[in-house]
Amino acid sequence: EYQRIIDRAPCGGNILDIGCGVGNFLDIFDDRWEKFGVEPSDYAHEKAKEKNIRILPTLQTIASDFMDVVILRGTWQHINFPMQMLVQATRVLRPGGLLIFLATPDTDSLVYKIWGNLPMLDPDRNWVVPGGRVLRNILRRLHYTNIETVKPYLGTPYASPVLDFGKFVFSLFFGYHYKFAFPGNMMEIYAIKDYS
Repeated sequence: EYQRIIDRAPCGGNILDIGCGVGNFLDIFDDRWEKFGVEPSDYAHEKAKEKNIRILPTLQTIASDFMDVVILRGTWQHINFPMQMLVQATRVLRPGGLLIFLATPDTDSLVYKIWGNLPMLDPDRNWVVPGGRVLRNILRRLHYTNIETVKPYLGTPYASPVLDFGKFVFSLFFGYHYKFAFPGNMMEIYAIKDYS
């Protein structure tokens, strides 16, 4: 994930992680970056601050066109007003800046189409379960361009192709009883805010 971001934004700048947790992901970024996070947990605030991440109370407190990169890493489905949050994320992102969704479940996946479930879904914590087509359409309506979708699987820590494909075949015959990683279950989306 880090390398894919650096490939698209090699110069650094102001980076915001919405739902940054204790800041482990932002901590990977070097001193080319000014690191900011939004996180509701007080415990996570303190841990992130120890990593020199500036914790902001809300997106509304950030100046318009201030961020170069805004990241939602496995968080969009947990936000109770996701469209309002995306509008605010777009406001704080400078024109030409990069909006990134990482570790996001994709309901356009084969597994979801067959069984209506994915390993990372938690009905008690999910407000919206996005599909790639819907999310790309939303981003186009918000005037993002160069919208790119990546479907990470091979080379990720959760991929076990032989076991995962075995569970897939088993589930076809006996029902979806075991959660398993599978190509297309997760997506990353990279989009550039239009200059207009």
